[in-house]
Amino acid sequence: NMGTQIANINQDMTAEVNILTSNLSAEYGIKSNGQIEMVTKSGTNNWHGQAYEYLQNNFFNATNPVSGTATRIDENNYGFSMGGPVQRDKTFLFGGWQQNKTIGGGFSDLALVPTQAARNTVTDPTVIQLLNTYLPLPTTDVNSDVGTITQNFSSPTNNYQFLLRGDHNFSSNNRLSLRYFQGTGTLVLPFPQFNSLAGFDADLHYEARNANITDVWTIAPTVVNQFRFAYSRSLGLLP
Repeated sequence: NMGTQIANINQDMTAEVNILTSNLSAEYGIKSNGQIEMVTKSGTNNWHGQAYEYLQNNFFNATNPVSGTATRIDENNYGFSMGGPVQRDKTFLFGGWQQNKTIGGGFSDLALVPTQAARNTVTDPTVIQLLNTYLPLPTTDVNSDVGTITQNFSSPTNNYQFLLRGDHNFSSNNRLSLRYFQGTGTLVLPFPQFNSLAGFDADLHYEARNANITDVWTIAPTVVNQFRFAYSRSLGLLP
C-alpha cells in the first residue's frame, strides 16, 4: 500500500491494483472518497528477473505526410526487476529500477505581447532594449496595445524510480514486510500559468518517497492482527 502518495509505479514492480469507490470498510479511516491500493511484488523461492528497453526516435518514427520529416520525439525508457530467496521459505528480496528520458513531444500556445504601438510609448532606452531583445512582435493584434504570437515549446523530461522490498516469515502465521520506493525527476513547465513565451521555461524538480513496514499475524482462523507503519513525502521545486 502506497499510503497517501499515489505514484506511477512501473507495472513490472506491481503485483496488484485495487480501486475502491464506495462502501469502504473501517480500515480505510474516515475518508469517504475513493481509495487506490497498489501492492508491490515480493520475492519467491526461485530467482526471477527481467530487463527491458523502449526506444523511440527519428530513425524509427513514421514520416509526417505534411512536413515530409519525422516528428521529433526521442524517448528512452529502460529498467529491470529481480526477486528471489535469501533463505527458502523464510526470507525474500525484490527490487526494481527504471529510467525514462524524453526529448520533444512539445506543444504550441499563444503568447500575449505588446504591439508596436505600445512599444512606441516607451521612452526608457533600457526598457526598449529589453522589449526588443526578449519580446517578439505579435502576428495578430488583440487591441492597440496587445497582440498574440504562436510559441512552440519542447517538454523534455528525465526521471527515474526504484523499489526495494524484503519479506520474512517468522512462522506460517506471521509475516513481516518492508518496502521503500523513490521516484525523482525533472521536467520543463512552459505552461501558461508559469509563462507563455518560449525561452522562459520553468524547470521543475520533483521527488516522491514512500516507506512501509507491515506485520501480519494470523492469531486464529477468524482473528488476524495487522500492524502497519508508513512514511510518505513528495515535493516539487521550482528555481
